[in-house]
Amino acid sequence: MNLRRMKKEIEKQVQEIFPKLPSTKISSYMMSLPSLSAVDVIEHFLDVTEPTANSLDTKLSLLLAQARTMHNKKKEERRKEKAIIKEKIKNLDQKVVKIQQTVVGFEIADNNQKVATKIFQALGKLRISKKRSRFQDEDYLNRLAFTYADDLKNGYITLDGNDWEFWIQSHPDYFDDLIDVKFFCGFIPECANPVASVINYVEHDPSLRQIILSSSRFCGVGVSLSKTGSIFFSMFLASRK
Repeated sequence: MNLRRMKKEIEKQVQEIFPKLPSTKISSYMMSLPSLSAVDVIEHFLDVTEPTANSLDTKLSLLLAQARTMHNKKKEERRKEKAIIKEKIKNLDQKVVKIQQTVVGFEIADNNQKVATKIFQALGKLRISKKRSRFQDEDYLNRLAFTYADDLKNGYITLDGNDWEFWIQSHPDYFDDLIDVKFFCGFIPECANPVASVINYVEHDPSLRQIILSSSRFCGVGVSLSKTGSIFFSMFLASRK
């Protein structure tokens, strides 16, 4: 049977199963199919209209039964997909709330605060020396940076990960007012002078130096010092809209 005759045969079968369905709809849908299959066409129209209640011959009854089996299988697959997506959204929402609560309730240790303040001041001097304006201190960016640095130290996130992007997305009410958000984090093992070590790190890392000397107006610096004298640090930079 050639394609033209096969197409006509399928249209006739579908029309008998769905007598209320306009033939133009059947023809139009079949034109979009990559291959001709009566079962595929019948399955599609089960979502559109009810099949006839009249008795069908054996061949049409078999086609309708196969189409219903396929239809039910697809419905079950969609149900499972929706359940998976719903669970992902639920877990995502819980993760967002957890991050927000962690950042808001995070207690910054005095020694970490002192080191971060000195680093922030040193970065300001570096910018002035390169004819850039000083950074403006931003409390929430600082809090975000301290929390992130602490998570780095505890191994909850990695230095080369993209967790910071999710952290930003987790605070839409705050970051909706900011543009050109940048981020950098680092780790320096067993350094005797944390402030000098971080500034030296900045000056000799081209990508970080470029970020520090960018047009960003706000900067949050956070550090977390380990008992061995190592320092984990993170920086969030942005400008106001």
